[in-house]
Amino acid sequence: MAGATVSSHAVIGAVTKALEKAGGDIQALKQKVDKDEDTPTVTEKETDVIEIGAGGAGLAAAVSSHENGGLYGSL
Repeated sequence: MAGATVSSHAVIGAVTKALEKAGGDIQALKQKVDKDEDTPTVTEKETDVIEIGAGGAGLAAAVSSHENGGLYGSL
């Protein structure tokens, strides 16, 4: 199992617990949404930093960007 897989499972678990504690409907959020394949969704965002991955280095980069007033995104 790769480190990224372990990190991903940890993030999913933490988010799930937080949503449950906040009263969120986890099963509704896990349902797949039927998308019309002919119309892709395009979202534009302006950032200073893009973090790819939720491992230690990626999260450290996001925290550093936030602490220094930067706009950041996480994939």
